[in-house]
Amino acid sequence: STDAFEILLGLAFQFAPDIAFGICLQAFAGLRPSEVCNIRQDSSPYGPSITYTADGTGRRIPEIDLSAEYVLRSDNIRVGGIKRERIQRVFPDFVPAFDTAYAFHRQYLANQTFEKDYAPMFVNSSGMAMTYNDYENRFNELVTAHFVPRLLQSAQPLQEYGRLVKARGLAPHIGRHFFTLQLVKRELTPERIRYWRGDRSIESAMTYWAG
Repeated sequence: STDAFEILLGLAFQFAPDIAFGICLQAFAGLRPSEVCNIRQDSSPYGPSITYTADGTGRRIPEIDLSAEYVLRSDNIRVGGIKRERIQRVFPDFVPAFDTAYAFHRQYLANQTFEKDYAPMFVNSSGMAMTYNDYENRFNELVTAHFVPRLLQSAQPLQEYGRLVKARGLAPHIGRHFFTLQLVKRELTPERIRYWRGDRSIESAMTYWAG
């Protein structure tokens, strides 16, 4: 539910600031977790992953460069795949929240050590670019240590959802799922949902739209 996801996001900023902005990239631009790990800071020698462009109304819309995978670690370990290479825009309704989260993350990075020859946006405890496994582990820690206990202390139906998550777990893909549901609520057509999700085919969008 939207209420549960908002609780999760709030807990991320409090207890997992290293990945909170990553969850926002999923929830506000539909990125996959592995794609989040490919994002670079402005100082990266490969260029910034996040830039801004003006839309027809003069608003500044963030664009996320997912056009190629780069080596982001000195040990050459791959951080994660980009399923469909593209330039992904943040959905306009979410730009204010995205900007706030991005500012938070830049401030967080100012106090972190990272490999400046790569300048990854998401850094693990060793100061290297997070891999998908790093990201997944941090997400699971957040869910187990903070999200589930918070839900179990809530009223119904959040308490019941907490019991479900405790029994079955919760995949980091949930941010992209939340993003898609928000598009469906806004009554976007399947083709527009496909565009904003960055999918090659319309099949995934049709699954949500038909449901």
